[in-house]
Amino acid sequence: MPSSQNGLDDAAGRQCAPDSAVVVPGAKSKPQLPANWRQLLGQGWELNQQGMPSRQAGRVVVVAQGQMLLVAGHDFSDATHHWLFTPGGGIEAGESPAQAAARELAEETGIIVDPGALTLLGYRQARFEFRALTCLANETFYYLHLERKPQLNQERWTANERSLLDGLNWYSPHKLRQLSQAGLAIYPSELVNHAAKLVTGWDDTLLKFT
Repeated sequence: MPSSQNGLDDAAGRQCAPDSAVVVPGAKSKPQLPANWRQLLGQGWELNQQGMPSRQAGRVVVVAQGQMLLVAGHDFSDATHHWLFTPGGGIEAGESPAQAAARELAEETGIIVDPGALTLLGYRQARFEFRALTCLANETFYYLHLERKPQLNQERWTANERSLLDGLNWYSPHKLRQLSQAGLAIYPSELVNHAAKLVTGWDDTLLKFT
């Protein structure tokens, strides 16, 4: 999997419009769910009352030395669609959002922190529109400021993650804006505008994510 900055920059040149990954209000409904939707999405997704795969999730905005850590990934049903997003994932039974966020951070990046070290940053409800299906996630975001960039580790990625994720990298606010302007989708999109403030120190104000 590409994990270098150049690999991600190359991907940015192949982007489609950002709404290829997320449904906006009024978007057209998707075809019937494929039979293997659980395999495609991985663990933690269940059908809601509307028959849409959904889950509760915890995510972490990690910053260190003036940069933000993000994951690069692509649409499982269309590998030409790429995006960047924060580490994190579904909340398991018995977990708090912070515990899930800390566990997912360790699994996806190798960064191990106590859930108590995470500071609440904001919430969002997001509809993700892949080519094959649409799903819904209620996400709680946390903030983690580190003095130094730790060694990253992808050894604990699941088989599903290895098929969907392309790498980890650190981005300056300037680089994030460049990639966004080039057409690369970054989720939540508000991170582009808030990045400069987040990497230098956050004032504990909850952010509004969409």
